[in-house]
Amino acid sequence: MTVDERRKITLDEIAKNPVTVTIHRVVKVDDGAGGWVPQESDLEAQTMRLFIMDRRRTESTSEGGQQQLSQWGLLAAHNADIQHGTGVEDSFSLPERGKFLVKQVIPVLYLGEVVSKQVVLEELT
Repeated sequence: MTVDERRKITLDEIAKNPVTVTIHRVVKVDDGAGGWVPQESDLEAQTMRLFIMDRRRTESTSEGGQQQLSQWGLLAAHNADIQHGTGVEDSFSLPERGKFLVKQVIPVLYLGEVVSKQVVLEELT
C-alpha cells in the first residue's frame, strides 16, 4: 500500500459522515514588552469527521451528581490546518453539537509520512 492510498482511505472515511468546521484560531503574539497579545482569525472551512472516542468519562456537577460526558475526536486529512500547542488555540462550533476546543493533534504516520490527523477535543458546551 502506498502513502497516497492510505490518504485516500482517510478521505473515504471522512466522506462517510462529514462535518464542515471553521476553525477559530488564537495565536499568542509577542507584544515587545515581555508579554503577548492574542491575534484571532477564522480559517477557511474544512471537511473532517467528528466521532465519539470514549463514552466512559464522568464529571462531577455542582448539583452533587455526576454527568456522563463523551470524549470527542476528529479525523482530518493529512494536510488539514488544525493545531494545538504552546501559543496556539484552535476551536470551532457546530450548531447541532456546541463548541469544541482542540486539546491534541496526533499525526498518523505511514512509511514516515503523515497520512491523517487524529484530533482530541474538549466539549465546551
